[in-house]
Amino acid sequence: MKKYQLPTLEDKMNIHNTIHHRSKGLCNHIDMMRIVGNTIKKYGVTKIPVFDYNVKILQNTKVKINGEFVDIPVISIEGTQMSDQCPVCKRETETGYLLTQEENFDKDYDIVVVNCLECGCMYSTKGDNHRKYALAAKEC
Repeated sequence: MKKYQLPTLEDKMNIHNTIHHRSKGLCNHIDMMRIVGNTIKKYGVTKIPVFDYNVKILQNTKVKINGEFVDIPVISIEGTQMSDQCPVCKRETETGYLLTQEENFDKDYDIVVVNCLECGCMYSTKGDNHRKYALAAKEC
C-alpha cells in the first residue's frame, strides 16, 4: 500500500487563500484552478481536506491561453456546511460565489458554494437561479 504525505498547513492555507481571492475577484477562475490543482497533484492524490471542506480534481481540460492549449485541472469544493448565513461570523450578505454544487431545474434555487468575504468560511447555500421567471412564463 502506497503512503502519501499529508498536506502541510502552508499548502492548505495556500488553497484556502487562493479560493478566497477568487471569490473576491482578485484572481481569475483559471488561475485558481491551476494553483489549487497543482497543489493537490504535488501529493499524488486527487482530493485533499482543507479545514472543514475538501477540494477535489474532477478532470483535466484543455484551455487556450496565449494561443497555446494548456491542461487545467477542473476542481470541485465538497463537504461544505449548508447554511443561510455564514456559520462562523453569522453574516447573511457579502459572499463570493464559487460554484454551483447542485442544479435544481424544477425549483427557483440551486445549491451553491460561497465564500464569506468577511471571515473566509466556505459554505453551501440556496442561490437564486432565476428559473422562477422561466417557470412563470411557461404557465402563461
